Amino acid sequence: MKIFRYLSLITLLLSAYLSADVKVLALDFGGVVLLKDTKQERIFLKKSLELSEFELEESLVNLKRFIKEGGDEEEFWESIAFEKQISLPEDWIENLEQIQQASYRLNEGLLEKSKALKEKGIKLVLMSNMNETYEQQAKDSGYLEAFDDLIFSYQLHAKKPQKEFFKKALEHLNIDAKDCVFFDDKQNNVDKAKDEGMQAYWYYNLEDFNKIVDSLI
Repeated sequence: MKIFRYLSLITLLLSAYLSADVKVLALDFGGVVLLKDTKQERIFLKKSLELSEFELEESLVNLKRFIKEGGDEEEFWESIAFEKQISLPEDWIENLEQIQQASYRLNEGLLEKSKALKEKGIKLVLMSNMNETYEQQAKDSGYLEAFDDLIFSYQLHAKKPQKEFFKKALEHLNIDAKDCVFFDDKQNNVDKAKDEGMQAYWYYNLEDFNKIVDSLI
């Protein structure tokens, strides 16, 4: 156990050393800045569509593929209901959307810690794959007010974890890769950012985030 403690200490000290010239704290949006509790949504879908846990998981995977191919969520769930010979009420999709909207919440603890870095002169930047529609919705909801700069994949014509995304983002910010600390909830994105020389970390929880950020302050 002692070796793990020593390794953790070394990692923290190394992080503090590398961060001496940190100029930017870059954050992913979904799963980092904006969190989602899917419990009520899952209960609603299972009950109204008579889905088992396995069927729900399978349906959610298929839904992502369906939307990626240009499909509509309402159309997808209606097809599931049709297959099961279930007649959905007219306000079903409205009820689902209300539950979905209520499930989102800002990661207030993370933003509070990030603002402490801003007071130290470190720029707070969003790096996200969201499209223009979601960007506008996020702005309308006030989710992006804390950020000094917003970098979206549709602007760069490249998506995380593509190498070009991180190269273009760094060019836009006009900084060296080592001067940017990046958090994402997808390990693949973190790995690719590290390949470009950024100080990249997988976001797991607020406690771990705070430990790393504390080493920067």
